[in-house]
Amino acid sequence: MNWTTYFDEENRILEVIFVGDSTLNDLIEAVRYSLDFSQKNGVNLYLADCRAYLPHDSNSIFNSYFLGKFYEEIVVDRNFREAIIIPSDRTTVDTLSFFETVVQNRGFSVRLFKDINMGREWLLDSTK
Repeated sequence: MNWTTYFDEENRILEVIFVGDSTLNDLIEAVRYSLDFSQKNGVNLYLADCRAYLPHDSNSIFNSYFLGKFYEEIVVDRNFREAIIIPSDRTTVDTLSFFETVVQNRGFSVRLFKDINMGREWLLDSTK
């Protein structure tokens, strides 16, 4: 497991922090954990801190597509919002941008941010 979580109780945001190599199975495990946490605690705001995230394999574009499809297959609540904080690595940013497009095309509210504070602001601003 190359991820940890932190729950910001005041703002009701579940933060998932990815560090180092992450496989598709790691990402699926993090999504399943987040959904379980959400159902138990009534949370629908997520911040995925990917500043230290590294895709594990060369199929990262395919994995982005599969993960977006996975959101739909497991019936993720479309009322959730997810801010993804991107790293500086161009290849990883391209992969995450593709994921953002895949999930947005499926009706999910997901956006990429370079700055963690801007991501938090977007999550808390229900007008955006």
